[in-house]
Amino acid sequence: MNNYSPEEAKRIALSYFLNETAKCLRDGTSLNVKHNRVMGSSVWELEFKCDKCGSYGSYKPIPAPKEDNWTEDQQKRILNQYWATGNAICLNDNARLICQELGETGPARILINCPLCGRNLDSINLEN
Repeated sequence: MNNYSPEEAKRIALSYFLNETAKCLRDGTSLNVKHNRVMGSSVWELEFKCDKCGSYGSYKPIPAPKEDNWTEDQQKRILNQYWATGNAICLNDNARLICQELGETGPARILINCPLCGRNLDSINLEN
């Protein structure tokens, strides 16, 4: 079995979060991918394995420091993009953002996280 190097794991993660697909770098087979939110964090860890050659690996991005988060204007643009299309793209790295609507009554609250850079927003913190 071959393990993916950290550089290869990052390439696989980038492909997965940008294109929704991940291919084995050894034989081109589609990888089995699981993604899990890291407890107490805004980032998502990926685990992937190739059933054909047995290569496997994982990727866990380093969360962006709070001072490196999107500006308020960028957060509003991302939230507007989500409301208009049901999806949103990170303005930092173009990854598909993970969007979660909370609550069933009252104003909608949306949590949006970038699985690659760790930037995030909570719509409750934005002025309307």
